[in-house]
Amino acid sequence: MNQFVKYWVPVYLIGFAIFYFSSLSNPPEPFILKTPDYIKHFSEYALFSFFVLRAFKNTDIFKKDFSLFTLAFIILFGISDEIFQAFTPGRFSSLFDIGVDTFASLFLISIKSLIF
Repeated sequence: MNQFVKYWVPVYLIGFAIFYFSSLSNPPEPFILKTPDYIKHFSEYALFSFFVLRAFKNTDIFKKDFSLFTLAFIILFGISDEIFQAFTPGRFSSLFDIGVDTFASLFLISIKSLIF
């Protein structure tokens, strides 16, 4: 149970936060200055990827290919987030956003591989 709380609860919380803010027709600006959408996507999905990677790396059945599982998870989550946004009034979905989400995950995985 401690393993689950330590590694998977942050993944659930961040995933929930992403979907929550995606459900808002006019989400609040997270930065002091107006920031381009791709910067926000990159930042949130790089952070999300860090916690997903950490969770998969510390879960026995995913240990061997944790980077691949992380990338697949982030891509599928990003796609589902964009589909969700397509049905949210005042929001739209974008393939570019999915690309940025994927790039953020690849970037984080690459950096993590170089460090550890």
